[in-house]
Amino acid sequence: MDNFFSSLAKDKAKKAIGVILSGFGKDGSKGMSAIRALGGFTIAQLPETAEHRDMPSAAIDTGHVDLIVPAEQMYDDIIQFITNTRAIASSLPKTNSVDAIFELLEKRSGTDFSMYKPTTIMRRINHRIASLQLGSMLDYYELIKSNPRELDNLFDSVLIGVTEFFRDLNAFDHLRKQLADMLEDKEPGDSIRLWSVGCATGEESYSIAILLYELLGKKVNQYHIQIFASDIDERAINFGRKAIYNKELLGNVPAEIISTYFDKIDQLHYEVKKEIKQHILFTRHDITTDPPFVKLDLVVCRNLLIYFNNNLQKQTLQIFHYSLKPKGLLFLGKSESVSVAADLFSKVVGDKIYRKAEASLNYQLKFSKLRTRNQEIKKEEKKNNIRNMSIVDVAKETLYYKYDSPFVIINEHAEIKEVHGSLRLYLEISQGTMNVSLHKMVNPELSTIVKAVLAQVKKTNITHTSHVVKFNLYEQLHYVRIKMIPLVYRISETQYFMVIFEKVEPSEGQLVLQKKLETSDFVNLRIKELEDELTSTQEHLQIFTEELEATNEELQTINEELQSSNEELKSSNEELETSNEELQSANEELNTANQELRLTNDLLIEKEQELKEEKEISQNNELIYRTIAENIPDAAVGILNKALNIEYLAGQGVDEFEAAEVIGKHMPGINPSKKEAKRIEKLCMETLEGKPGSIQVKYNNRYYEIKTVLFKLPGSDEDKILYLAQEITSLKQSQLILETALKASNLILFQYDFDVNEMIFDEALYKFLEFSPKKKVTEADIIKKVHPDDVVSRSKNMKQAKKTGEINHEVRLMLKEGIRYVRVTGRVLFDEEKNARKAFATILDITQDKMLLQKIKQSEERFKKIADTTPMTISDNR
Repeated sequence: MDNFFSSLAKDKAKKAIGVILSGFGKDGSKGMSAIRALGGFTIAQLPETAEHRDMPSAAIDTGHVDLIVPAEQMYDDIIQFITNTRAIASSLPKTNSVDAIFELLEKRSGTDFSMYKPTTIMRRINHRIASLQLGSMLDYYELIKSNPRELDNLFDSVLIGVTEFFRDLNAFDHLRKQLADMLEDKEPGDSIRLWSVGCATGEESYSIAILLYELLGKKVNQYHIQIFASDIDERAINFGRKAIYNKELLGNVPAEIISTYFDKIDQLHYEVKKEIKQHILFTRHDITTDPPFVKLDLVVCRNLLIYFNNNLQKQTLQIFHYSLKPKGLLFLGKSESVSVAADLFSKVVGDKIYRKAEASLNYQLKFSKLRTRNQEIKKEEKKNNIRNMSIVDVAKETLYYKYDSPFVIINEHAEIKEVHGSLRLYLEISQGTMNVSLHKMVNPELSTIVKAVLAQVKKTNITHTSHVVKFNLYEQLHYVRIKMIPLVYRISETQYFMVIFEKVEPSEGQLVLQKKLETSDFVNLRIKELEDELTSTQEHLQIFTEELEATNEELQTINEELQSSNEELKSSNEELETSNEELQSANEELNTANQELRLTNDLLIEKEQELKEEKEISQNNELIYRTIAENIPDAAVGILNKALNIEYLAGQGVDEFEAAEVIGKHMPGINPSKKEAKRIEKLCMETLEGKPGSIQVKYNNRYYEIKTVLFKLPGSDEDKILYLAQEITSLKQSQLILETALKASNLILFQYDFDVNEMIFDEALYKFLEFSPKKKVTEADIIKKVHPDDVVSRSKNMKQAKKTGEINHEVRLMLKEGIRYVRVTGRVLFDEEKNARKAFATILDITQDKMLLQKIKQSEERFKKIADTTPMTISDNR
């Protein structure tokens, strides 16, 4: 890993990204330092979430890790780093570093902060400069260019995403009352729509959802609940979608709420239950540019308006007013109010809760007032297109946009597709359904001319110009010449035409002449003018006649097709009726299936909850078993497969490195003694046959007791062996010392089980009492050996021992070799109810001592008789 990271850093420099996940050892830490030194981005897994903490911890200890997050969050952070890098690379140099920083921040978020309170943003920038101990704004700009990650830090600082569950409990109590009143007006099946604006990481959105669940109780599934949670920070939204929170963030949440609406993932994290998450839709949304959600019952916007200037505050409140249903609620933060748009909302009794007022919509919503990325992209594209245009192209553009006479572009059916210039003198919108046909919109006095010229152009495909046409508009005479030009190229196989309305301004002399002609007796001149018009009209009529004939033929064809289509429609109608019946039947089946799916979904949720509880129990049990296994003193717990290879090994009797070395090895073969290895292998094979057992073995001059049992792992049918290897070296030494001491003192050890009435002897005692080793010896068997004169005294002594716990008496035993005197000494063990359970005692043969004592007594008696019969006095002169 170190070599790879170092090579990556040398090759990619600032573009290198190093990621360290779970693993053993310190590999990768030096390579991460190399990446960081050359300006790359380094990220390590949060050790608390890693299965093996060594590698991420070692990387973090170097101090060269930019980000420490759980593995599932890394993708979002890496994508954001790449986005920041590209934004910085594409930014143009600016003389003002503040403007440059604002531009980068806008590219990072897609939001224009120009309508935010400038003092707030500058205060956040200055705070970052101070915390980084930089000297000026220019230094900070240079730092952002060299470290794109700082752009994220600034963005987070500007947004100040401070939120928590049930923030301000008093305010939520007031909201609870208002929601309860609102829900009283709802019927089962109704929608409940809420919008959490500036939701950050989602705590407030989930708080609202939990509040609804608390109010609705078991009826919650009878309503269609939708909660829209929006923010401009993608990373915060992704965090909210996962709904996994550290337990420290739940400090303000009552324990019963946590147990009801959260699942415990591990010791540090909780996850919101699925039935709560299913009602919340997280989405990126900029309140300043994006269209709002509508038909809402409640809008929650807490501690967002305080960052907007008055204009943006007013615009935002207008959007909220537009989004809410009549009597809808608005829930604001402590430091916020609706003063800039007081006519839109009325305050409800409570803390920062307002109701939509019955105000008229005398405002205009401008969802794209601020610049967007698309606008900038289009602007850049336009600039690039201008740079790539030739002189001819520029000339064409100039003619199009600077042409004096107005014109329209129409297709073959005279439908207007493009308009240029003012056409109010020539076109008007006629009454009735909207129609974009030039024939319908053109001035009625010009309609015939337009139709005629269009017919000529379509027929000849060359430019035609009409004579000057006089028409009356608003009680004033106007003159126009209509010019129609077919476009050079067809577009999608369609021919288009440019219709130009050239306004004619007659001179004063022409007007005087016209007036004289109208008043004087130049009848012939007027007749000539009328004859010309008649000729033109006849030509137009001829054209229309031809078109009419062609149209008539087309209509006949169309009529035949319509008749055929009518028959097909009748057939199709019958098929549709049949299909409709089938659809109704299918719809009923779908409704039934949908109901079954809902029931199944509820069952799945219940099963999922049960599985999570079982998983938690299983994890707890695993933790308990692992803790026990790893902390058994001077012992090791292991698991073997059928091949007797070690699959698991733990315990204080073995360290981590030794365990890692023997995993996968043949367990009996680890013992260097072939004899001991065969004994272990025999024990394991008998265990696989269903006969658990134990043996004592010698390993490296130490003694161990191995106990085995057959078991199966959950979800597996494969037999495995669980074994416990306990070191008994000290016990073995003590046992040898005890045996040596017993032999030296002629003591014989035995025990007695009161519950099963059984005496447990060693070989020496069986031999001494003349019993067969295969015989089960009871108390009655012992009493038979006791001398009849000693039976009563023994019984009294044992009865007393059951009270005091001390065994101490002497009896005579009648054996084949004769009467033997023995002294019995020991202790009785009791249970919690003071009932005798077991006795441990020793037997000492004192026959010789008794015989010697008798001889001494006999000698004393003889000496006494001699002394009594001898006539002399024995005195002591000391």
